[in-house]
Amino acid sequence: MEIAFSRAEAQRNSGNLEAAIQGYRSTVEMESSHNLAGQARMWTGHLLLRLGREEEALEVYGAYLDEFPDGRRADEAAYWWGRTLIETGSELEGREVL
Repeated sequence: MEIAFSRAEAQRNSGNLEAAIQGYRSTVEMESSHNLAGQARMWTGHLLLRLGREEEALEVYGAYLDEFPDGRRADEAAYWWGRTLIETGSELEGREVL
């Protein structure tokens, strides 16, 4: 898991965002409850937002909250989920999340 995460980090640091997203997704698939998987989900969402793929980012943040509503990164996921909802036109729902 650490190797997969490190490879995804290297891809992100080199600017290869698509490869980084795939690497982070692979990390999550290995063991979704691992700490690095949570971090990988957050990076996946952030990179998707950077690429203008808001709907996919919403799915990432929402899936994290569905699986770990009280997880270590629940506040971060809720913030980005709510903010993205607002930015994509779902202001009322986004404000409720925030």
